[in-house]
Amino acid sequence: ARTPQDLETAVLGFEELQAAAFQPLCSPGSSDVPVDAALGSEGLRQAFLKGQPAGAALEDAVSELLRGMAGPGGAVLTASRFAEGARAWNAFVALDDGAR
Repeated sequence: ARTPQDLETAVLGFEELQAAAFQPLCSPGSSDVPVDAALGSEGLRQAFLKGQPAGAALEDAVSELLRGMAGPGGAVLTASRFAEGARAWNAFVALDDGAR
């Protein structure tokens, strides 16, 4: 069983990888990313998949997650919405991995 500290460490590690993939996609002078750029970024996708072999269902889930993070209008992904969505995804993944 993993401790709460282990889970928090895992989530923070995931967040660092995702932030590193998100930041270069930001529009010049902004912390926003066009949704199309996020969806087309292999590096960002891999940061969410955490090196796991991706099947179509998992790939689709990541795409829907990114679209959902964009919120109403869906054209731009703000850094704050990205961080909130990534935190929820990462908590799920860390807890799911911890149950194995």
